[in-house]
Amino acid sequence: QAELAWRLYGGDGPTRRRVGGAAAARASADRAALVDGPIRAVHAFRDMSDIKVKLADGTIATTCKPSMGYSFAAGTTDGPGAFDFVQSETTSNPFWEFIRNFLHKPSQELRDCHAPKPVLLPTGELEHPYPWDPTVLPLQILQIGRQLTIISVPSEFTTMSGRRMRGAIREILVAGGVLDGADGMVVIAGLANDYSSYVTTFEEYQVQRYEGASTLF
Repeated sequence: QAELAWRLYGGDGPTRRRVGGAAAARASADRAALVDGPIRAVHAFRDMSDIKVKLADGTIATTCKPSMGYSFAAGTTDGPGAFDFVQSETTSNPFWEFIRNFLHKPSQELRDCHAPKPVLLPTGELEHPYPWDPTVLPLQILQIGRQLTIISVPSEFTTMSGRRMRGAIREILVAGGVLDGADGMVVIAGLANDYSSYVTTFEEYQVQRYEGASTLF
């Protein structure tokens, strides 16, 4: 099992071996668990550019068309980008604004909606020769008995945003009697059915590192 997990995570390397070993150990511990209950699934398409969200302070915010920020071009620590882009960038640059505007000048509405992200690529307003980013995305939940729920999402979630989503969905399912409150598990199946870059927490988005700048909505 450990060897299989290592291969799934890309072969040799201390990090991959550690992650693969942990996955194998968890699989070994859980292999005898019994699953009972229905098997069913729900699949829906949602326009993610027009979703109302209740914030922690009680105010209601609305998502908007996608865009990529400056720190998207900076890349990550293990895969840096080119030119003078850096992570955690929350201000625009006149030179790159000039270059960007050859493609498309973002609307003020888009700028305001994505703040504090400075818009480098207004992908939601670019539609030639085809839309640069999707707005209508597939969402799917699969239930295997009362012990396992799989959430299929078309994005890369940060660790904390994934934890929060799993926790919120588990709370709802347990309260509705769909998931076992003691043994029920919620698992994220990322990059399913489509691709829409990253999803971060509100706090991570404010920092605007690579993942926050790559959060489309």
